Amino acid sequence: AASRIDELVTGLRAFSQLDQAEYQQTDVNAGVVATLTVLAHEVPAGVTLSTALGELPAIRGFPAQLNQLVLNLLRHALRDITPPGEIAIITEPHDDGVQLTVRDSGHGYDAAALRALFDPGFKADSSRVRLDWGLVACAGIAVRHGGTITARSEPGAGTTFTVRLPGQAPPDPL
Repeated sequence: AASRIDELVTGLRAFSQLDQAEYQQTDVNAGVVATLTVLAHEVPAGVTLSTALGELPAIRGFPAQLNQLVLNLLRHALRDITPPGEIAIITEPHDDGVQLTVRDSGHGYDAAALRALFDPGFKADSSRVRLDWGLVACAGIAVRHGGTITARSEPGAGTTFTVRLPGQAPPDPL
C-alpha cells in the first residue's frame, strides 16, 4: 500500500507540474504516462488500456494544460465505454510536432452528435442534454497551443480523437 501511495503521489506531482506552469519544452509522452498513473484507479475491470508511445520531439507548450487535455480525453472515453472494451493511446511524430490519438471501443456517435461534440451542451440521445466541458477544454487547449483536435465516430464503433500539436506553440496572448 505504501508503494502504491508513493507511486500515486509521484504521478500527481508529475501530472500537475505546478512548478512547470510556464511555456516551455514539453515531453508529451511523459505527460501521458503521468496522466495514466493518476487515472489508473478509474479504469473499470474489463476495460483494457493500451499505449503505443512513439519517439517524439519535445514541443513548446504548457505541460499542465497538455496533461489536462489527455486526462479529459481519457475520462471521456471511460464514460462512453461499457466493459469489455478497449482504449488505446497512441503518440507519434507529425510534421515538426506531435500527434496524440485516443481511440475507444465505446458506443460512438452519429453524424449530428459528432458535429456538436465540442459544444458545451449537445444531445447525446433523445432523453437528455449532456454537458461535457472536458471536450470544450480540450479544444481550447489544442488551439492555445496552435494545434487542432478532430473526432471520428460511428454508432456502435467507438470514437477516435486526434490532437495535432506543432513543435512551437504560438506565444500565449495572456
